[in-house]
Amino acid sequence: MKNIRHVIQINPSSYHQIALLIGHIAIGWLAWISFHGHFSIFFFAFWGASLFYSLYLASHRKFQIEMNGSEIFWEEKFYFMTKQSKVGYGFLWLILESEGKRSHLWIFADSTDEESYRRISRRIAMDHQ
Repeated sequence: MKNIRHVIQINPSSYHQIALLIGHIAIGWLAWISFHGHFSIFFFAFWGASLFYSLYLASHRKFQIEMNGSEIFWEEKFYFMTKQSKVGYGFLWLILESEGKRSHLWIFADSTDEESYRRISRRIAMDHQ
């Protein structure tokens, strides 16, 4: 089978932003029922800053990857997709390995076009067989 290099554009994802918001609200609610006194003021100031900074980064998350079979070029490095990569409902969890180091890359369904999303999920499924 001939390997063709595919350039995949990743754009900001509203699914990613919703997941961050739900996670921050859950942590804030647990902290609200647990903390008392002056410590809670510092925690919630940090919590609010963390929420807005996370949403800011998620809304500006735009990059591209080049895919050639199981090899991925991302952030000026070549990675290999490991067999631990997963396809979830609405997201892809890529576990990439380069020079003995692992990196994790989450790609949400609304962050790229449907053809590219299916191409990556097919590659993950092929690696699991």
